[in-house]
Amino acid sequence: MKKLLPKLLGYRAVNGFSFLFICVILAIAGYAQIHYQLEPCPLCVMQRILLAILGLLFIFGFLYVGGKRSRQILHSIIFIFALLGIAIASRHIYLQHLPPELVPSCGPGLNFIVKNLPPGEALRMILMGSGECSKIEWHFLGLTIPEWSLICFILLSVAAIIQFLREKV
Repeated sequence: MKKLLPKLLGYRAVNGFSFLFICVILAIAGYAQIHYQLEPCPLCVMQRILLAILGLLFIFGFLYVGGKRSRQILHSIIFIFALLGIAIASRHIYLQHLPPELVPSCGPGLNFIVKNLPPGEALRMILMGSGECSKIEWHFLGLTIPEWSLICFILLSVAAIIQFLREKV
């Protein structure tokens, strides 16, 4: 048992488990979208994109074990993307808990925003959220999708911190 625990908590194992965790999250999101016909709002799409980026970074950390400095740089980048996910999920939760009279109006669809607005303006509009982002259409154990997303981003940021502080591979 003493030899198994270090292997389960080793550098590559944490990166691999984090990657698999993200794959499961994205699979659940895809299943919910198809099975329950839950169309993702722009903030949901941004959270999925960030999870995919984090997945790629974690799999890179699993496949490439460089020196301590390169590992710290990688996990600093992972931490920054996880913080972005925390910020977007928090904004989404905020919109969902607004009183109905304060909910922003629904804006144009994501495809329209991306195709017709300059990149900076499109990103600003997506991150501000719209009325469709305030709808709560699914709960699991009393939490909404963005609340679960926030928990996942927090866990991934903790994994990044653990990996950053790791002395040995």
